[in-house]
Amino acid sequence: MFRKILSVTLVLVLVFVLFSGCASGQKTTETQEEQPEQEEQSTQEELAQEEAEEEGTKEELNPEAQLKIWFSLIPEENEELQSIANEFTEETGVKIEVLDNNFFEVRQKYVVVAASADAPDLVLAQAADLGVLVEADTLRPIEFVDEEFADRFASVAIDAFRYKGELYGVGYSADAYGIIYNKELIEEPPKTWSEFFKMAEELTVRDSSGSITQYGFFTNPTNYWFIYPLIERHGGYYFGRNSDGSFNPDDIGVANEGSIKAFEELLELKEKGLTTQTPEEDESIVSQRFAEGKVAMIIYSLWYAQTYKDNNIDYGYVPLPNNDDGTPSKPLGSVLGIVANKNSKYPKEADAFFKYMMKDENLQRLYEAANGGEAKNGQRNTLNKSVYNSEYVQSDDNLKMLADVGMTSQVFPSNPEATVIWNYSKQALDNIFFNNKPVPDALKEFEEKIKEDIAKMRQ
Repeated sequence: MFRKILSVTLVLVLVFVLFSGCASGQKTTETQEEQPEQEEQSTQEELAQEEAEEEGTKEELNPEAQLKIWFSLIPEENEELQSIANEFTEETGVKIEVLDNNFFEVRQKYVVVAASADAPDLVLAQAADLGVLVEADTLRPIEFVDEEFADRFASVAIDAFRYKGELYGVGYSADAYGIIYNKELIEEPPKTWSEFFKMAEELTVRDSSGSITQYGFFTNPTNYWFIYPLIERHGGYYFGRNSDGSFNPDDIGVANEGSIKAFEELLELKEKGLTTQTPEEDESIVSQRFAEGKVAMIIYSLWYAQTYKDNNIDYGYVPLPNNDDGTPSKPLGSVLGIVANKNSKYPKEADAFFKYMMKDENLQRLYEAANGGEAKNGQRNTLNKSVYNSEYVQSDDNLKMLADVGMTSQVFPSNPEATVIWNYSKQALDNIFFNNKPVPDALKEFEEKIKEDIAKMRQ
């Protein structure tokens, strides 16, 4: 009797356990089925919110607004930006006209028209012109750049467009320079300036009459821009720095001991035939001789890369050699970026398009268009991290190196006083190299003229 009761009891327990397990399993299944539904509902809500936010932004923009942007002289680049602008118009109603623009002339032309009906709302400008444009009261600060936005760019893209604590633009492309070398003559480029000049001597070949048939190095010593690293490596400089890192135009180093030593070194190179020999010769002569296969190394960028290719020159491009103490030698860089007209009738719409064109995918389109698609000619050097990491850049050693150099260059000062240097540098250096003026005297005269013009600017 006991066994019978026990058997019944065990059966009941087993049934209960099985039933409980089934119930538990059913509950788990129901929970698993409910979770995707909840996630899907949450995702839909988020998308709806995003769409509502986008729709709200569109409603805030004036669909009757018409904007102009002074952009580029590269036709393909302008055409691509116009296509991007047309897409923005389809989304917002805001019309955009992309116009040709020589950024070298912005300082003069834009200031004149900035408050007129013909004025652009956005401009592609050099960071070096920033101080002049701000002091002329033609630009407004850019307020939409937050940490997330800035993190998408190399630091120089943001830092170059700060002036007196305010941000006035975002960098789009950086032009700097490194060492272009002939791979048939050089297997491993030099790592330091001492190695560089030693190699330059070794690779210079003369015929029986003493005429140079192959230059180890060739340069134009009167172009302050390209020879600046050779000046700086001896301690010369144009402006000193304040404690906050900003440039101090009252501290001028163009005639200090370091500058004197640098130009004496360059004079020695001229006597050896490794520089241009007349005032009329410039960088085009330097690049031409390299394209002819007569030069092992030049300080330049790849603006004439197609010419080198057409002449079957197997060239390489690397950063400048380090200083002999191991510190990096940085080229001067010219950063191009977008700035905004203070007088625009449609600042909100201008900012909206500014952000739109600066999307990673749009910058990729502009970069490839400007660089000739598969030609990859290096006319633009990106400052956007996404573009830099793209297959288009990473698969090409020269494009990658151009971007590396541009992102790490030292940007020429944006102080209005800095422009004075270019008023007198060519004449001062012509006096040294072609008019037999003693180096200290020529540089001292150079410094005095800079000081005089700065004093006049401040009156």
